[in-house]
Amino acid sequence: MHLYALGWGSAVALGALQQMTAVVFATVLRSPRLAQAAFVLFAVGLAGLVTGFLTLAWPAVSRPALAVAACGLPLGAGFAVANVALTLHTGRPTARGQLIRPFVRAAAGYLVVGYLVGAALALNLTTGWLGLAWRAALPLHLAAAVAGWFLMLVTGTSYHLLTFFGLVEKKQVFRWPHTVRRLLHAGIGLVILAAALTGLGWEGWTRVLIPLAALLLAAACGLFVWDGRDLYAPRGRERMNPTVGYVRAAHVYLVLGALLLIGLCVAGASGVRPPPAWLTALGFLAAAGWLSNTILGYLHRILPFVVWHNRYWGRGREPGVPAFRVMVNLPVAWLAMGVYNAGVAGAAVALLTALPVGGFLALLGVGAVLAAGNLLWTLLR
Repeated sequence: MHLYALGWGSAVALGALQQMTAVVFATVLRSPRLAQAAFVLFAVGLAGLVTGFLTLAWPAVSRPALAVAACGLPLGAGFAVANVALTLHTGRPTARGQLIRPFVRAAAGYLVVGYLVGAALALNLTTGWLGLAWRAALPLHLAAAVAGWFLMLVTGTSYHLLTFFGLVEKKQVFRWPHTVRRLLHAGIGLVILAAALTGLGWEGWTRVLIPLAALLLAAACGLFVWDGRDLYAPRGRERMNPTVGYVRAAHVYLVLGALLLIGLCVAGASGVRPPPAWLTALGFLAAAGWLSNTILGYLHRILPFVVWHNRYWGRGREPGVPAFRVMVNLPVAWLAMGVYNAGVAGAAVALLTALPVGGFLALLGVGAVLAAGNLLWTLLR
């Protein structure tokens, strides 16, 4: 899970955020060297974390590895956040920049909290220095890293990317971004409060606070999808591309996850104890469904843009220069999307119904390899 959340989700987010901040605020990245240093520290920390997890039975190996992770990951993320902050100071107050700035600032704050608490938990695996306080630290880590970092950042930046990539009309005026952000803050804050009360031994409050937080987060997701509903407007064949397909799928998964979250809350309030697989399915829909489809969708536009701009800008009429729309192999992109999402949808159903999940996970893996290979081919062109 950490290899996925850090090696895939956070790595893409931290890299793209530094690039996008400069574009949205009409400036240049403050320090490419700082970005490079952030990557090295992050990569070393991630390698240490994975090594530490895999060698927990051998403390002589896992203890130093987890110590490296506890230093490298927060420092790498912190350097990237610092680069974004320095870039913001030189930026111009563009309309889209002002829209996403509060989301980015909030996400960066939650990222720092989530990574520092995660570092404490990593050290606790071999030293036990947190004692029973780990029971409060774990939900704080999850709330800050999952909802505070990923949900806040992706929803916030999507308010810009949906128009920037032409997924909705460029003159679209969104109605609910401030409400979405406040609901996210409220939901995350309640989870953090519940974690603190758990640490004090007042666990009874979690039965009230956690369902309320879940409902607020579900409402934020619903309002965000409703704000971007023009994503599903009819469009001609020339306007249809893999980015549209992936992001449409991501919004569907976000709604399904929100409905499942509400169902879990209703079941809990009714005294019904849902199967543990329901919670697993919720996390799976959020990670493999919503987050990965969103990232894959945007990457199918970002990577071609970066490669074409760096290699072919000003040479569009020269022989052999590819058109921007074919920088990604479109048949492979559509095939990868179909296979991947067949695996995601099938695995989610299998989790909820106890059907065999292995075949669906194989489909997911094949689709992921196809998508990653296609994007890598674009990057290396």
